[in-house]
Amino acid sequence: MKKLLFLLLTVLAVAACQNSESPTPDAPATDASKSAQNAEALKPEKVTGRIQASLNDINQISDELDALPEQVKKAKAAEIKELKSMAEVLTIKENELIQQLTAPAKPGVGGSEASSIVSSPQAAEAPNTVAVQSAAETMSLYQKDVEQMKAQLQALKGNQ
Repeated sequence: MKKLLFLLLTVLAVAACQNSESPTPDAPATDASKSAQNAEALKPEKVTGRIQASLNDINQISDELDALPEQVKKAKAAEIKELKSMAEVLTIKENELIQQLTAPAKPGVGGSEASSIVSSPQAAEAPNTVAVQSAAETMSLYQKDVEQMKAQLQALKGNQ
């Protein structure tokens, strides 16, 4: 009986090893497409667009909070006040991100010496890649807060 069980386990282990995925020749192409997607996502215009969309969401949340029935506003005053404060803070922070992305780059500020060497007028006005990447990462964190606010708003609406 033990030999049969051992044999069965051995066969299963061998079968599992044969079915495991091995690297395919397509892997470099996948990495290249990911790099292209990341480069596209790090364009200042794309990040600014994401921020604008988030600001629109925040404005909609604020409007919906204002439109809640009075009885809900009274019963959940503290939670509503917290959501409004959060909306206000996020609006300020996201507007600051937009200003950082749309402000012309200043030679020698916020980067390496190489970034201060400008070969064209367009390059002088473009924000550096590090700033765009930082803004994109920050925006991702802010978007999580916006999603949390949406969930809290839906919970408030459910209490009507």
